[in-house]
This record gives sequence, C-alpha cells and structure tokens, in this order.
Amino acid sequence: MRSAGRQEKHEAMQLQKVRNRLAKAEAAVQALGAPRRRVATKASKAKVPRFEMTPKKFERFLLEGRGQGEGPTYRPFIQIDDLSSKGVSHRTSSSRTGFRTHHLLSDNEYAAYLAAWFDMNVLDIREQYPMLPVTLTLGIAASLGVKHPMNRKYRFAIPQTADLFLVTKEGVEVVAVKEDEDYENPRTREKLAIAEEFWRLRGIPTRVALASELKTQRFQNLQWIYDARRKQYERPFELGVNPLYDFLLSEVAGREIGLRELANHTDTEFGQPLGTALAAIRRLLAERVLETDINAGDITKDCVLFVNAQWQ
Repeated sequence: MRSAGRQEKHEAMQLQKVRNRLAKAEAAVQALGAPRRRVATKASKAKVPRFEMTPKKFERFLLEGRGQGEGPTYRPFIQIDDLSSKGVSHRTSSSRTGFRTHHLLSDNEYAAYLAAWFDMNVLDIREQYPMLPVTLTLGIAASLGVKHPMNRKYRFAIPQTADLFLVTKEGVEVVAVKEDEDYENPRTREKLAIAEEFWRLRGIPTRVALASELKTQRFQNLQWIYDARRKQYERPFELGVNPLYDFLLSEVAGREIGLRELANHTDTEFGQPLGTALAAIRRLLAERVLETDINAGDITKDCVLFVNAQWQ
C-alpha cells in the first residue's frame, strides 16, 4: 500500500495529466483560429446553466452542509435555484423524509422520486448526492482514459452528483436518471462510467432509469396518489378518528371492490357531495392503508381496491 505522501503525490500527478490534456486541447483550438461563437437559440438557452461551478462556490456548498445529513436534515448538493435544467423542476415534500423539501431538477427526476416514494422498501431519498472526494473521481477518469467534468476557466474539476441516493432496507442504491437520447451520447456514457466505478469501489450498486421507463401510465397513477398525500399539519391515519375513513376501510376489508363503486356507494351512504369519498380513498392509498395495482392501466378511471395487510 502507498504511504499517505505517495498517495497525495499520485493524485497530484493524475490531476496534472488532466490539466495537460486540457491545455493541449485549448492550444489546438487557438491554432485553428478564433473559436466560433455558438448562436444562442431557444433550445440552447434552455440548457445553459445560470451559474458555473467555481472553487469558491464549491467551498461554500461544503460549508453550508450540502450533500450531508439524512432524512429531514439532508441538504442536496445542487438546488433548483443554482442552475437551470431541461424540463420543469420540482420542489416537493412528504412524510417519507420528514417533510424535507426535495429539489428535483427535471420531470424525469420527479418521476423517479415518485417511484422511490411509493416503494416501501425505500427508507430515505437523497437527491443530488455528491461524489466526493473529487480526487477519487479524477483518478477514476484517468484510469478509464476519459475526461473528468471540468471548469476550464478555473482549471477546476467539477464534482459529479448522483440523481438519487436511496437508502433501502437492504442497503443503498444509486439511480442515474437520463433521457433516452442522452443515454446514447458517448460523453454521457463516459460520465456514467466514472460514477459507476466510484460507487463500485464503495460496494454500492447503481442503475440507470430512462425517461421511457419512467414517463408511463404508472407515473400518472403515482402522481394521482401522491397529490393526495397528507400535509405536515395533518395527522396520519388512525382507526377510530375519522368515521369516513373507518367506513371505507370496513367496506373493503375481506374483499376487493372497485374504486368507483366504493366512492359512489359511500357518498350516498353519508349523504355527502359526490367526490368526497374519492378524495378520502386517494388519501388512504397515499397512506398505504388501501392498495391497488398501479400497473393496471389508468387507475383514476377505475381500479380494484384491497386493504393493506398491515391494516387487516
């Protein structure tokens, strides 16, 4: 094994190699004449970050405790206000992570988050999780013969982040969320290779979640359930507290019943406005008191309901 001094010297040499490669590339561009300026079209503007990662900002992020903590105390390394992203960004929270605000930088990340939220095997969801120290990813990039993400202006190695870092009952899993066409991009594959090796060295499995796999009817079903989740000021479900919830549970107990049949019957039984029972059913689905097959078509139209084994 190398001593600490030899290890630091080795890492410094790897970083210098990266710098030398960048210098050669810049010299080659200058030799060809002034670089062509990129025309800022509407499409390209949507991809330009509002800021660049600099050494100063990197240090500030670390001082702010970003990328640290767990559950309600975790702070994502990159937050919505820091940079732009493709698609629509989402700030959201739920009881699963102590009502911490999650920063999801695209619709695809939001879809992956919903899948993790609904998975009862998942204990914690940490988005934008940094791969530190950067010296390690630099060394991995050098060993793979690929370029590490860099800020050329500052000669600064940009830390990579995991889209989702999931703590499960079995351990930890890392998820990279990608558009299908981006996944086929050679540069994307290089950065994924760096990340995969980084997590492999830590004994953590990784997987890629593609937009085509996420943006399905299942996602629409999850969103319909998620939108009915309880708010921070609301009490979790308990038997004997809400007569409407108790009635719904008793009607489903020991059998399976259709969503619309149960909702209409309950509204009639209670003499309440149509839709009241449907809202209550959605809440019980979000609380995982009632269950349904979220892969069985559009559940908003109708679906078969049954009671979670925990509440039988």
